[in-house]
Amino acid sequence: MKSQVSSSLEEEGYRVVLEPKSPPDADVNWSEYRPDVFGTRLRANCKDHVLVECETEPSMTRFRSKNYVSLTFQTRLFGDDTLRRILVVPHGKLKTVDLKLRSSWEIWIVGKCGITLRLPPKTLQ
Repeated sequence: MKSQVSSSLEEEGYRVVLEPKSPPDADVNWSEYRPDVFGTRLRANCKDHVLVECETEPSMTRFRSKNYVSLTFQTRLFGDDTLRRILVVPHGKLKTVDLKLRSSWEIWIVGKCGITLRLPPKTLQ
């Protein structure tokens, strides 16, 4: 799954790091946390960051116990920096995911032929 996601993000222009032991970018910091995939890309007046969690056997209890809330993100003054969060699950496992996560996470479904579905974050109304 990580390689499929990495390839897709690289196609979007991200520089990708698999399981970084420490934050590979000065604008992002975390403690007691390590995403499965982390990427950055530069655009005109912004820097885009993406962190990815790949869950082969999704468990919301285990997912929420990851310390991703320890992540801090520093935007640059007058910049339009972004932070994307992506949860990746195998085909057939979406039913085990609490879709409330879509308020801040994209959900990608991966099948044998690659990424089969991308659910963007859904703003709560």
